Amino acid sequence: MNIFLDYKTDIALLLARLVLGVLFFMQAYDKIFGLGLKRTEEGAEEALERTKLPHGLIRFFTALTAFLELGGGILLIAGLYIYPALTLLSVDLLFVVFAMSLKEPMWDMRFVWPRLVLLLLLLMAPQQWDRISFDHLLQIYENHPGIING
Repeated sequence: MNIFLDYKTDIALLLARLVLGVLFFMQAYDKIFGLGLKRTEEGAEEALERTKLPHGLIRFFTALTAFLELGGGILLIAGLYIYPALTLLSVDLLFVVFAMSLKEPMWDMRFVWPRLVLLLLLLMAPQQWDRISFDHLLQIYENHPGIING
């Protein structure tokens, strides 16, 4: 029983990171491979039509957010480059919030809120708490390079 208590923070952060990674990955996967990037971009243009933003800018940011979400989700799931991935996903979330606020000032945040809460949790947690990740293994190797070579 003590082993679970010793690793409860690690498990909690792993769960938060995996859930957030899956949320972003699946959202991007649907945008890129499900609906297709072209249909996703057309949908974004249609939704933001009255904003007078240039169509090229809307298409660029739609594609950018899709690939940020895909890459960030993969990195979070893998536990690799966690803080850079979280930072990029934070920027992505800002783009989405800004775009949705242009569309409709009072919009339903049910899809954004869980991502925001998990992002904040993971960004505020000290890096040394997230020991179940490739980042942690790489840090151990950097601090003790002879550990693998004997």
